[in-house]
Amino acid sequence: MPQSTPVEAPRPGCVPRDNRCPGTKSPVLRSNINCQDIAKRVEKQLGCGALHIKQSEDPGRYLCAFSYYISLSHDVSRTLFIHIPPFDEECSLETLTMVVQLIIMCILGIA
Repeated sequence: MPQSTPVEAPRPGCVPRDNRCPGTKSPVLRSNINCQDIAKRVEKQLGCGALHIKQSEDPGRYLCAFSYYISLSHDVSRTLFIHIPPFDEECSLETLTMVVQLIIMCILGIA
């Protein structure tokens, strides 16, 4: 079964009342999407040596982690979180748009 980095419930003080995320009883959730494979495929298809696509090991501990955790609690087979870096010369809006499109196409099996 494909696995991605597990996401723990956000730390106490960063979650709703009673330090529990609504919608799940599990403290750790994993996406069924094979993030490592998708990152390798997208980087190869992109063909841009300076821009590296990789599986994130940490979605953060604030809104990113919370929204990812809540999404995973609804459906681990269709949930993915993508960190978008700041735009610069190598990471333009156009390049990142292409990367996200390739990620979606890989997940759908059409790339």
